[in-house]
Amino acid sequence: QSCYGTIGIILLATLVGQASAFASPYGGPSPPGGTLRNGIASIELPEHGVVLEVADSTIPAAGRGLFVRCLSENKNGIALPGGTALCGCATGTMQADVTDSEATGSVVAFRLRDPGFDGLDLSDIGSEASPVWFEGSLRTAEELLSLEDVDSIAGHVAVYEDGDIEALTEDDDEWFFRPDLEQPRPDVDHLGVFCNDLAFDDRTAARGYEAASTAANVLAFVFEVGRDAVDPRRLVPLRPITTVMRDVTLTNKEPMELGLAYGSDYWGVADESQAELDELAQWM
Repeated sequence: QSCYGTIGIILLATLVGQASAFASPYGGPSPPGGTLRNGIASIELPEHGVVLEVADSTIPAAGRGLFVRCLSENKNGIALPGGTALCGCATGTMQADVTDSEATGSVVAFRLRDPGFDGLDLSDIGSEASPVWFEGSLRTAEELLSLEDVDSIAGHVAVYEDGDIEALTEDDDEWFFRPDLEQPRPDVDHLGVFCNDLAFDDRTAARGYEAASTAANVLAFVFEVGRDAVDPRRLVPLRPITTVMRDVTLTNKEPMELGLAYGSDYWGVADESQAELDELAQWM
């Protein structure tokens, strides 16, 4: 079963401009003078009113980054609703045979309710739900498990209480998306791999990753799931899709770098209690 196809259907399924009028403006970092360096891609998304570009990141020694700017005709800016599928991630495959060292590298773990996604603010789903893409729509894992023709989701076990799903826990059947080492020329399906986490720095451990990520990042990888070819009642991960985490407005004509939440597990940073954070901060 192929991990990658076109994301166009999903893109068209999300209407631009329907975000709340009170959506917060996104203020990502811009390159000096507003000029990108060593750009390798510039892709217009008229359905979203933006241009996505790949060039040197604003983070030193971070390689390339993904940048966004409004199309010139959108003089008053645009709104991107939380839950917008902005672009794909990369060409790659879903694998289970990943070493511990690889699992903290460029692979993307299929983990529902990943701590890195706590910042998702999707009004139709709820921040405590487990968002997934299924058949072109953003759904919740809990909702899909309630369907009569769905029994399970790979890599996870549903814990029920009084007939309702109380929690989704991971089992030993771990799944990872591994990007190919050789990638095609960047297009809308292959941009997420360039995103950097703008939240993590030397001070993150002292202030808490999730708070920093919510402030600095606007994107997250949300997996698309589909029916297993052998057992159609079982859903399996297909690919990560780069998804807008919360309602945002964009007014910039110069490129701004987009931040993507890698998650505290990726960085090996645990969110401590406020008292522990205050104590840590004294030593920073």
